Amino acid sequence: MGKGTVSRKHRANGLTWVYRFQTTRASDGKRVERTKVIGLVQDIGASEAAAWREVRRLGLDNNNDQKNGNNPIFRELAQHFRNHELKKKRGIGVKAGETVATAELLLDKWILPRWGESKAAEIKPLQIEAWFEALTSEPQGSKNAPWSGASIAKLKSIMSQVFKHAQRHELIPAAIGSDGRPTNPVILARSESGSDYEAIVVTPEQMIIILNELNDPDTRLEWTLALLHAATALRPEEAFGLKCGDLDWPNGQIHIRRGWSKGKETPGRKEQREHDASCDAPGSGAGPPCLAPRIALQR
Repeated sequence: MGKGTVSRKHRANGLTWVYRFQTTRASDGKRVERTKVIGLVQDIGASEAAAWREVRRLGLDNNNDQKNGNNPIFRELAQHFRNHELKKKRGIGVKAGETVATAELLLDKWILPRWGESKAAEIKPLQIEAWFEALTSEPQGSKNAPWSGASIAKLKSIMSQVFKHAQRHELIPAAIGSDGRPTNPVILARSESGSDYEAIVVTPEQMIIILNELNDPDTRLEWTLALLHAATALRPEEAFGLKCGDLDWPNGQIHIRRGWSKGKETPGRKEQREHDASCDAPGSGAGPPCLAPRIALQR
């Protein structure tokens, strides 16, 4: 293969296929050896050919920074994007956990099944545009419903980011190809970007009615969350991540230090980590009122 080696190693879970490869360390430019676990021998197969098939399926053979000639397939670009961009832990462009999860879902379930084996340089804007049209006009996925314009916008963004990442790392030519066309075909593909979401403004009078309906021991949590959202305009994930220590009663502030999404704590958005949500005393007119101490006691 010329792209590393595969070997069987005894691990705690059983006999395991391990992939070894050379890569360039970003900190000093030196060539170093890395390893990746491929999977159990009993699941993949006992032959090296089976192990290499799994390496290619996972896109791991792109880890060694070698290019597939001058015409890599889109799956290789996507895997490089996943390894070097989505999974960054520090430095420029580190993404939030939920952003990474969404990007990987779109890649694995939609983008790679359609474009993974296509030569990146041969993907044309009109092909992508036709794909977008099909997704928005025909039933798709478990919901058996066409995609919305907002969902297509997310799909388009991830696919475009893969091309831009590949250009930045010189896996494909940047800007203009030999035929005079932009080498990021996603830029030229048109799509509907609108959303059918319509925000509903709740008046103070309506909010009081909602709180009265929820004012019951069985819905005390819902009552507290409704009041919190109405008084502070916090996002749901911000509200779910609050702890008692985040409430600064003497200074009338709520510190946004984390979020809670999909059953786990998240660092929250960048602006959350750099900015505290402040509130003002009731009746001051300067901003949303603080929650009174008695509300915390009732909860």
